[in-house]
Amino acid sequence: MKRFCVNCGKELDHLISSLCPECYLQKGEVLPLPEEFVIDFDSRSGRVRIGRDWVELTDQAIGEMIGDKIKSLAKPKKIPVSDIVVSLERKDGDIFSDVSFSVVVEGVPLLVKKNVKVRLHKTISDASMRLASNYHEAIIQIRFIKKPTLEEGRAKMAELMKFLKEQKKKIELSEAVDSKNVPGGFDVMVGSAKASKIVTNRLAKKYGLRVIYSNKMIGMNDNGTTKYRHTYCIKF
Repeated sequence: MKRFCVNCGKELDHLISSLCPECYLQKGEVLPLPEEFVIDFDSRSGRVRIGRDWVELTDQAIGEMIGDKIKSLAKPKKIPVSDIVVSLERKDGDIFSDVSFSVVVEGVPLLVKKNVKVRLHKTISDASMRLASNYHEAIIQIRFIKKPTLEEGRAKMAELMKFLKEQKKKIELSEAVDSKNVPGGFDVMVGSAKASKIVTNRLAKKYGLRVIYSNKMIGMNDNGTTKYRHTYCIKF
């Protein structure tokens, strides 16, 4: 049986609180969203915090954060949310998000749309604080059996830095905090031991060499476990 919207008079099979979907959406928000989405932003690394992780600032990362926020707002209200779409627009240094998602109210599907500002809250991640204080878990030692030319030394350093930069996408501490020339080569202090292991293994495999590994106890962690500094050495 056809029913009539009490506001506009439109004739429909299904209404929501005696209103058609358009009038119902005009009446009020199905799922109230904040005036702006606030995201922690580390200007040193150019990363944003999504949950517990710090990831590269991309439209995809912002979109995922907004999608997760919408789901978390809907959950306690028991509102089924689906088909979340987020598109971003940058204007005069600000970021705006056009958000749309589908909900079902009283058995009637609705498409909700809203424009919300995105604000980057400048802060600093734990990893950035560590790196800024020259924190390093590992030392990568590059040694040459024969004295290298200046170009050869620079080439190996550049290659090492390239591999570290690639790991930075996954491991925030994958960064060289210091380096020094030593007899026979150079040492590079790296924030992440895991990244150092990956990088040296990759470099050694490329040139058919092996990695010489050692470690040194440097203290205790807050949870009482032993702390080590790891050394990975490659001899060319």
